[in-house]
Amino acid sequence: MRCLVVEDNDILRNLIVKFVGECGFDVMDSGTLKGAMKLIYSNEFDLILLDIELSSDNGLEILKTSQVKRSKVIIVSGYASSENQIRSFKLGAYVFHPKPIDFELLKAQVERFFVDPNKPQLIQGSLCFDGNQIEIPINFHEAVNELLRSNIVEHDRLKDLLEVSTDNALSLKISRLRRLLSKQYRIKSVYGRGYRLTLEVE
Repeated sequence: MRCLVVEDNDILRNLIVKFVGECGFDVMDSGTLKGAMKLIYSNEFDLILLDIELSSDNGLEILKTSQVKRSKVIIVSGYASSENQIRSFKLGAYVFHPKPIDFELLKAQVERFFVDPNKPQLIQGSLCFDGNQIEIPINFHEAVNELLRSNIVEHDRLKDLLEVSTDNALSLKISRLRRLLSKQYRIKSVYGRGYRLTLEVE
């Protein structure tokens, strides 16, 4: 899944990007309306987190483009007047989240649209399923997300994600990940291709 973060405050934008990435999204970001529009015309996004006040521009202009009609748009703004909220909803926004951001609430709002309760999800650094959570070290996040998304992840792709260059180093990383995931999950080797992650159902 892919998310676009549009926020002109660099520090806040970086925090949101980190948060959305931990929710399992591939993230792109922009601090300007022009930059955001360029990304929207060249990419498809499942989720857009959008600030209204972007320097001298109004972020709601993005909602007028046909390219975002299939995206779930969450407005994240400090200008939470009734007028702004009504206008946002009329233009197609799904949620209006006022600043300062409550990241626990934002997490719940994102999960409402994208978390399948019947599948494991990596959410804010934890692999979650059926009420159970397993903390995953940050250097394994990208690999675990790829294993969750793909039926089989090829050896070379996992080497890139885990930042190793040899088969032996990859095997050591996979062994550590298997220990972290305990008995609830199994990383199976697919001969000549790569690895897959399966849920062990009792």
